[in-house]
Amino acid sequence: MNHNGEGPMGNLEILHEMGLTPLWVLRGQAEEGAEAMDAVAPPESAAAAAPVAEAPRSPRPSLILPPAAAAAFSGAAPAPRTPLPAGSLGNMGWDELQDAVAACQACALCQQRKQAVLGVGDRQLPDWMFIGEGPGADEDEQGEPFVGKAGKLLDAMLAAIDLQRGRGVYIGNAVKCRPPGNRTPTPQDLSITPRDRRFGRDDRQGRWWMNGDPIASVFHTALSVTFPKGEAMFIEAVNAHRDGVPEKLAREIRAFTQQEVIHSREHVVFNRKAAEAGYDLSELEADVDNVMELIKTRPPIVNLMATIALEHYTAMMAAIMLKDSAMYDGAEPEWAALWKWHAIEEIEHKGVAYDTWLHATRDWSRWRRWKAKSLMMVAITARFWPKRIRGMKALLQQDGLTGWRVSARIWWFMLGYPGILRKSFVPWLAYFMPGFHPWNHDDRQLIKKFESDYADAVMPSHSSVAPELATAAA
Repeated sequence: MNHNGEGPMGNLEILHEMGLTPLWVLRGQAEEGAEAMDAVAPPESAAAAAPVAEAPRSPRPSLILPPAAAAAFSGAAPAPRTPLPAGSLGNMGWDELQDAVAACQACALCQQRKQAVLGVGDRQLPDWMFIGEGPGADEDEQGEPFVGKAGKLLDAMLAAIDLQRGRGVYIGNAVKCRPPGNRTPTPQDLSITPRDRRFGRDDRQGRWWMNGDPIASVFHTALSVTFPKGEAMFIEAVNAHRDGVPEKLAREIRAFTQQEVIHSREHVVFNRKAAEAGYDLSELEADVDNVMELIKTRPPIVNLMATIALEHYTAMMAAIMLKDSAMYDGAEPEWAALWKWHAIEEIEHKGVAYDTWLHATRDWSRWRRWKAKSLMMVAITARFWPKRIRGMKALLQQDGLTGWRVSARIWWFMLGYPGILRKSFVPWLAYFMPGFHPWNHDDRQLIKKFESDYADAVMPSHSSVAPELATAAA
């Protein structure tokens, strides 16, 4: 249907007759829309009181339109638009937008394209807009959407309904660069984006900062103690095997390193705030130090095997935390934001260490590779959960919480709700399957769900993070 309410389906009267009256509410006008809905909705009590057999035909509900759309129907002047932020895409003219798309390097697709394909057609106020999935080889060559066989078919379809390319019609693509082989974009095209956020410098941290829940709070706190030095180990393990990797993986390793360094820095702050809240973390930190001393004696390939297993754990838990929308309800906002931000980036780079492992073991047989990584995962698992529970109990003991009831609550947290251990079982088991890769499970939607909260923190492509930031809490 075009913006005049006319088209193959007739006009809005047809929608009324079908009981499909559209409800279009402009963002920011939710309250006005709710009031309008209340105004047109029949009172519940009246509807219940009327006999079914004698119920009169319901009046057609009023159409709620945003100001611009209402003006198109009524002929009235549209309401003034709220200015968009300076530098945003919505503020760009067509030439600026064309330049921005041509220079875009937001994902890996830019590496294979000949040219970015923006769109073509009526740029004033088109009645129709057609959106394709992405450009193909012909479009990539010419820089215009729908120019090959698909273009000829589209032109014929437009002619059949008295439309013509460029006359009241705009044609574009959801993706502006050609995916290799014209395939649907995959996780392999994902761009790893370091987001340089700082959390809680001026905030206090409650001992039970997750909505007053001591179990959930100490789980996160005990886990956080392992991050600064643990993620430094991940960085060293991956970078020890970066020589000779493909260019794309080299870029991902750099971005992975930046993300992990910033994670370490922020969890140094989180742990310091936990200490300021009264927790003695020395026992947990000593356990981490013992593991780090052990690592120094192991061959680099063994540390890389441990890294891919632990990275799988962090990605599993990150997905569980982000999928549960109630996980951080009632938590202190600054620390809830930190854990969500961390979870996003753990999912985003979950394949980097594994791809490095595949490169480092490219001369190994499939059996040798599977046996080595599987044995390491079993060893990691045998230590991971017992250490998490011991760490939780050590912190809860400082709160005067001991005994079987506390243990029962810990196991309910693990197996009941939120059930982090229970929900981890299937993705953990997938690690042992032939052909496993972290991105066999595509959870990019979780990144998109939360990443807009951190858009202003995205690091420029030329930025770098010094390793010393891993221990800098400023």
